[in-house]
Amino acid sequence: MAATRTIAHALSVASCALLSLSADSIAGVDILPAEVSVSAMIYVEENRVIVNEDVVQIKKELDEENLLTGKLIFDVMSGPSPSGAPVSSKMQTMTSPSGNQKIIPPGEEPTYSFRDTRNAILVDWESQTSRLTKWIHSASLSAEFDYYSTGISSTYSRDINNRLTTITSGLGLTYDYITPVGGTPEGLTLTRADSNIGEKTKYDIEWMIGVTQIINRHSLLQLNYTTGSANGYLSDPYKIIAVTDDVTGDPYDYYADKRPDSRTSNILFANYLLDMKGDALNLSYRYFSDSWKVSSHTYDVKYKLQLKNKKEFQIHFRYYDQTAASFYHYAFVDGAASDVAKENDIISSDAKGAQRIDGLVDYASADRRLANINTYTVGVQYSWQASFKYAKINLRLDHFRQTDKDKRLTELRGWVAQLAARFQF
Repeated sequence: MAATRTIAHALSVASCALLSLSADSIAGVDILPAEVSVSAMIYVEENRVIVNEDVVQIKKELDEENLLTGKLIFDVMSGPSPSGAPVSSKMQTMTSPSGNQKIIPPGEEPTYSFRDTRNAILVDWESQTSRLTKWIHSASLSAEFDYYSTGISSTYSRDINNRLTTITSGLGLTYDYITPVGGTPEGLTLTRADSNIGEKTKYDIEWMIGVTQIINRHSLLQLNYTTGSANGYLSDPYKIIAVTDDVTGDPYDYYADKRPDSRTSNILFANYLLDMKGDALNLSYRYFSDSWKVSSHTYDVKYKLQLKNKKEFQIHFRYYDQTAASFYHYAFVDGAASDVAKENDIISSDAKGAQRIDGLVDYASADRRLANINTYTVGVQYSWQASFKYAKINLRLDHFRQTDKDKRLTELRGWVAQLAARFQF
């Protein structure tokens, strides 16, 4: 399902954090000839989606200049996902993508229940081509019941300024093949019209340039700029948007989600790392903007305390703030007589009973991921070392809360828990 998809971007040069360095890197810890990492994560939205993710990663030094990394990812996703229809004071009858009907009681948010699995494989080849230069070539493949993705990327880095400065540039490409359950609905047509425009594709291109500067023996600063372009089918086949009565506010018709078939984006990222005699401070900021008029700011703070006997305790805080896409609507309101509707949500009364509304609006989506939202995340992580194979074990717990700044969507709360272990051979 698109609501939880992250693998498609795992090899994009922005999200793979090819420039990122940990506090261990500052301390100069060497990678041993072979390293195995395993993790189990559970992501839980209250009364919503649950994701279980298991990861196995192996790093192997082929020789002094070449390092090969392989990663396997196994996801299971299930639970009710918001359809995009608004809460109503009356009972609603919804039809799921698979054709099953569901009765939504008054005052309850309409959702579709789903279950899906995702398997992915990622491979990185890191090659030290000279004392000052390095290449990283990557490839990925992932498969879900209704979504397939392939990706490749290459990143080049060069040390300058007596190896105190690293310049990095990379290019990433992904290609996705989409086969929605029940077919791909034609955008802005009635959901009961049973339209199907077949299987769809999309592709993404991202280019990144960045610099990492060692400030002193205890700190460094990283700056990245990424620009990207996505083209093809960018709508969500499982989301709908409602037209509501201008007097009662209750929905009476539902139309398929439709978004532009292209999207360009720009990302600025800054990261500061400080090693304080064992303790570590990690500060980062990310700015995002795109051609859909979405813009966001992400502030992230991690503070790691070095405890006795090689134990560590980390505190984490993250704040995310986003503006809505230009075509986002909580729901359409038919006619201009409503005193409560936002001007952006008003649609011509000609929409009433229409089989399609693409003659009245170009694009429309009620997906909360495109809404005017903010998210707070707080978390902790506890780490310790075991004697077996130099093992390091991490236990992490995060709690998040997402709210709609327009106060129309229900609040979303949830938890993320992860147990991870790294072994060296």
